[in-house]
Amino acid sequence: AAMLGVKGSVSETDEFQKAGSQVKTIRVQENGKIKESMSFPYFEFTDIFIQDWEDSDLREQFVSTKYMFVIFKEKNGELYFDSIKFWHMKEKELDEQVRPVFEKLKKVLKEGRIVSSITKNSSGEIVRHTNFPGMAENPIVHVRPHARDANDTCFLPVPDKLTGMTAYTKHCFWLNSSYVLKIISEE
Repeated sequence: AAMLGVKGSVSETDEFQKAGSQVKTIRVQENGKIKESMSFPYFEFTDIFIQDWEDSDLREQFVSTKYMFVIFKEKNGELYFDSIKFWHMKEKELDEQVRPVFEKLKKVLKEGRIVSSITKNSSGEIVRHTNFPGMAENPIVHVRPHARDANDTCFLPVPDKLTGMTAYTKHCFWLNSSYVLKIISEE
């Protein structure tokens, strides 16, 4: 915002709103990798349950939004501005590679098979593992939590068969860090 002479959020300016653009910041580590995948707003499980792919919020978001990636690279432990890249997802990628993740998520919700297992971590905290599409299943996108804590939940359209839960921790779609790195590396 400071580099563009804008007060507040760049994405909230009239120009970006009219252009259907969003700003996303990307931090490239010294080793050339991106540590974090890119998150998007959480979704309501009940919305996914009733949406068809062609009219889904996810598809609409990527079809109608152009992203401005502001890229910072780490050098000697400090982050420095590197470049800006404009990007939008190609419909072919969206329909052929992202759609299966949406469809699997929808199927898991319809079947009430949200939780696959429950374990304890090294600190003794309970960890719920899900059947939601993970990063290893798709080269572009995956689903994982996007909540303040485990109590930040959304209602489930069908109770979970393993736990009986009727609400579950908020989740969102994430672009895989490897995919984001590929995007910003393309000329």
